[in-house]
Amino acid sequence: GTVYQVLDLIWEANHTQLAAIDARSVSIDLVNPVDLGTKPGLPDEAEARGEHRPLSDFVRVQREEVQHWGYTEAQLTSLEALVRALGKQFPRIPMRVAAPAPIARAMVDAPDELRGILGHLHVSRRSQDPGGGFPWEAFDQAIRAP
Repeated sequence: GTVYQVLDLIWEANHTQLAAIDARSVSIDLVNPVDLGTKPGLPDEAEARGEHRPLSDFVRVQREEVQHWGYTEAQLTSLEALVRALGKQFPRIPMRVAAPAPIARAMVDAPDELRGILGHLHVSRRSQDPGGGFPWEAFDQAIRAP
């Protein structure tokens, strides 16, 4: 659940390779294991608190049936707080999930229609993150709550 800022918010990150999106977005990366062959390890203190990473159902992302590890409660709590804080800094960003997820195909053909909170999978045809294990509906409700 630890948050690190690696780029000042005044700088533009090249995280989608689409100038129309990169120029008006903030990128957040969540650390999550990719290998499904082994149970993902967590720091000892997280395991002692009973934290775990759930395994998602199979979902269709970028025209492929995939399964991913989910996120810990600490990660999701920190992400919600971070997104709310960014919403205060950037009040024109709607505090809602911008597109249904998971989705079958990225929406790069209409980048101006994407307003709000979204994942790389929404804007890049080569990305699947944050993956099938991300709780989009619960996250949307959490960031909309007063």
